[in-house]
Amino acid sequence: MPRYNVQHPDTKEWRCFSTIVDDWVTDWMEEDRYEKWRRFSYGADCGSVRDANRMNLAEAEERIAIRKESEVKDYSPKWNPKIPIIVGMIHTLYNLDECTTGGLCHIVTDDDNISDCNLQWVIDYCKRPENLDAVDHELSAWICELMLQLTLEQRAAMFGLMTEGVYDIDESIWNSIADFPGVLLYMDGIFKEEF
Repeated sequence: MPRYNVQHPDTKEWRCFSTIVDDWVTDWMEEDRYEKWRRFSYGADCGSVRDANRMNLAEAEERIAIRKESEVKDYSPKWNPKIPIIVGMIHTLYNLDECTTGGLCHIVTDDDNISDCNLQWVIDYCKRPENLDAVDHELSAWICELMLQLTLEQRAAMFGLMTEGVYDIDESIWNSIADFPGVLLYMDGIFKEEF
């Protein structure tokens, strides 16, 4: 159930909280009035507020704070002219016969591990003697070396656009990232994983 009943620890008043929008549904009410509101909203058989879904005030306030923080977060990383070069290199990588799943760079290009340590790991992995004969060892290392020159936000937005099927990325496309809701969700997912 996405709605929870929250009782104020001091006043003992009740308020309804929705986890769908992470915000309040009602104002604070005395218990009798709140029970009437519940019966009106959910029907006469809804039972007592004390037997329904409950959440404490601190948890509700934390969820509201997290939502508000994400609403003001700027998802517009600065344009970097290296982005179309990197996207082109990734496209070239996947067109190599032995690299349809990303070759030596697959933990970055296929699995979205775009943090500095993952990129450096691939660079070092490409230089191992047993990988020097791989058709993509130089290209995979170059991709990661260039990606290290981007911020994490730029990397996440770039991969988000590619996930949306946008490969011809120029500055005007980049500046319209907000028009791609999937990119914002992708970026948000990357930041939750990384931090």
